[in-house]
Amino acid sequence: MSVEPVQLTMNPSTVKLAGFLLDKYGAPKLSELTVSDVPFLEEPPNYLGSFVLNSIFITGTHPDPMGRVIFMFGRRVDQAVREYINGRGLLSAYVERLAQTNTHFLLAMRAATHFEQCVASVCQAGSLLNRINQLAGSPEESTEPQDNREDRLRRIWNRSKHFDDDLGGKRLTDAEVTAPVWLTNHGISSTKASISFVELHSLLTEPLESLKFLSEDLPNQITEGRRAAGKTSE
Repeated sequence: MSVEPVQLTMNPSTVKLAGFLLDKYGAPKLSELTVSDVPFLEEPPNYLGSFVLNSIFITGTHPDPMGRVIFMFGRRVDQAVREYINGRGLLSAYVERLAQTNTHFLLAMRAATHFEQCVASVCQAGSLLNRINQLAGSPEESTEPQDNREDRLRRIWNRSKHFDDDLGGKRLTDAEVTAPVWLTNHGISSTKASISFVELHSLLTEPLESLKFLSEDLPNQITEGRRAAGKTSE
């Protein structure tokens, strides 16, 4: 008597994986990620494009090396914004489907990658902004920060960028090998530090304001100053 093989079918849109599988094959505590608490960030104007045009047509606005440093700063800010927006969208899409299934957990992993890149770009933008202030001859600020947001952000970035060194040097436990950075319900974590999405949002909007000033407000002030000087000399 022959027995027909039994075929089991599974609808991935309704299946839910056990929490330990998400944590093992996804990221630490991925099974606990159930909400998206990322503040909205509107797509900003093309400040980088404004900077380039103003640098071309308003001579002397940002002489070198200042101009090149501002351009690099603008690129990092622009990249950070795009990574933040993409990460927020993917995380929201992941959370929205959790009531039905969690087999789409790779969306959360992709979101984490975008936020990881956002952290890197924000840290680099901060370093470039410090260089801009040095070139402008700004007085040195107090070395004692008002809070430790930037320190925690940099520790997360360092954990991410040195992940390969940690693996090669066997400085990680098996439990830490899964991912250098992961998402929680309210922010981003690593084995070294954590930061909330609200804090990341504030650390991103601050350099955005600086980029707006350097690319649009300052050139406008220079133009108005020249116009006023021309009228005075008439």
